Amino acid sequence: MYEITKPKVIFCDLDNYQTLSAVKSSLKFKTEIILLTGTLPGVRNIQDLLADGCTGYDEKTLFACPHLSGDDTAFIITSSGVTGLPKGVTRSHRSLLNSAKIPQLFTSETVLFCISPLYWISCIFTLLASLVNGCRRIITNRPYSVEYFADLVERHQVTFVLTVPHHMALLAKSLERQELAAKMQSVQSFVCSGSKVPLGIWRQLYELLGADRFAVLYGLTEIGGISKNVGGPLGSEGKLLRNIQVRLVDGHGQSLGPNQTGQILVRLNLRWGGYYHNPQDTQVTITPDGKWLLTGDHGYFDDDGCLHYQTRDTDVFKYNHFPIYPKQIEDVILHLPGILEVAVFGVPDEVSTNLTACAVVRDKNELGEQLTDADVKAIVQQHLSEAFHIRGGVFFVDDLPKTQNNKVQRRRIWPELSEATTHL
Repeated sequence: MYEITKPKVIFCDLDNYQTLSAVKSSLKFKTEIILLTGTLPGVRNIQDLLADGCTGYDEKTLFACPHLSGDDTAFIITSSGVTGLPKGVTRSHRSLLNSAKIPQLFTSETVLFCISPLYWISCIFTLLASLVNGCRRIITNRPYSVEYFADLVERHQVTFVLTVPHHMALLAKSLERQELAAKMQSVQSFVCSGSKVPLGIWRQLYELLGADRFAVLYGLTEIGGISKNVGGPLGSEGKLLRNIQVRLVDGHGQSLGPNQTGQILVRLNLRWGGYYHNPQDTQVTITPDGKWLLTGDHGYFDDDGCLHYQTRDTDVFKYNHFPIYPKQIEDVILHLPGILEVAVFGVPDEVSTNLTACAVVRDKNELGEQLTDADVKAIVQQHLSEAFHIRGGVFFVDDLPKTQNNKVQRRRIWPELSEATTHL
């Protein structure tokens, strides 16, 4: 992202300074890094910029106020990476204000809280919503825990929470969930977004919080919210939001009717600037007439007009709301002797959305016979961060499901393994 956007100034906290400094050196940037927290010798802090009579700033840190229109780019936001490697998503001033200005939902009495980092669209949304609607917004730099979350909500009498399925699953699974829920009586609306909410967790949250207080929001970084389910049927993404149009199409681009599954297309009612400095991905993400955005998601409308999301047109999956790229893990595992093929996939999990698992085809030799699941887990733990570790299991198989042109059909692996286990 830094190589694409080439920022002139980077703001970061003390914990991330060394990482960003290494990136800066690697890319040979002349970018200045300014600390938001902490101090380091020779590195300026945000307080230096706010001090009266500060001097010594070069042209990189001084910007004239430009002439802007509503269609000009306001933010470049990193995509979640669920449809591939993260991209720089541009959002215009008009599109962001259109999403954030909701007077029937936010008033001067609203107290907002979202624990997402600032580079996620959910946090950008709550930041802007607090500004344009005159709300109070609670921020924190502490990591999430159910206990801390409940205490913070009670202390500040939060009324609106935007969160992710993983956090709500931890609440639903907590042994003290009744006591914790009692601390959150001030919250009028819990809105959950980012990935599919497991039905079991969804049902528990309805019972714990009340169906009228828990909502599921379906949306994209590129557009914002698309549909919302407030107390509706379990598993549905709900009715479309205002000013949103959606088409479902088959593999030939033909429109589909109710209860027919197809790719979800969203109409671009406002100008979209595409992916920053990435015309190739921008071109394949919109229809040739430029009117519809191809989400890469598949789903259907039921007879009541509720949208049901089913799957993404990609192999990438999420663990605890973080995108997992199978090839990155497979490349590490393939360094082990005795492995012929490997495919990494996600095993559905109520708390973490998915647990990372892999199917391994052994070499038909002594090294293959000696290979164990502990060997596979160990090499991943040795070379990759904790989020990528194998938690869903290592499965030794005779072969992997493939297409006629020899491409692995990753989505078939877990269903076939589950069915085989059931019939044992």
